[in-house]
Amino acid sequence: MTDQALLLVNAFRWSAVALGVPSMLGTVGFGLLSLVMWWQRTSSNTGTDAKVSDSLVNVLVVAAGWVAKVLGALIGLAEGLIRIAAIGSLCGLVFAGLLWVTSRGLAVNAVWARGLAGVLLLFILLMGFIACVSSVGGLVRLGGLGLAMLSGYSIWMIWRGFA
Repeated sequence: MTDQALLLVNAFRWSAVALGVPSMLGTVGFGLLSLVMWWQRTSSNTGTDAKVSDSLVNVLVVAAGWVAKVLGALIGLAEGLIRIAAIGSLCGLVFAGLLWVTSRGLAVNAVWARGLAGVLLLFILLMGFIACVSSVGGLVRLGGLGLAMLSGYSIWMIWRGFA
């Protein structure tokens, strides 16, 4: 195996570790938090069916009911954001697993691993191009350009350097 091929195998392996460890922690943490929030869901009886009249007690009951509805909506929003974070962490964990399996296949020069590496690098190349043309300036564009160039070279090296 050439030095460039070994460098690419190690890049896949360490990228998998760098992405997989935080994704695993996020998946477990946000998943458990989402399950706890789902198990602790309370009934939605807020007591807003009091009749509004001149009585101060009825006014306070209606106001407390509105506050409970607002807080319930905020809790629902937080629960949705936690579920989105759990799903994102799970997707990162799956991507890290693909990187790890690809690095193992590239180490033994498997053709399927070269194909999977090409697909993964095309995805990374697309992310680099999107970062290049984004409206955010400065380091984001420069980083996207570097990412696109590195993944383009890696794609070329997979099909020419391993052959």
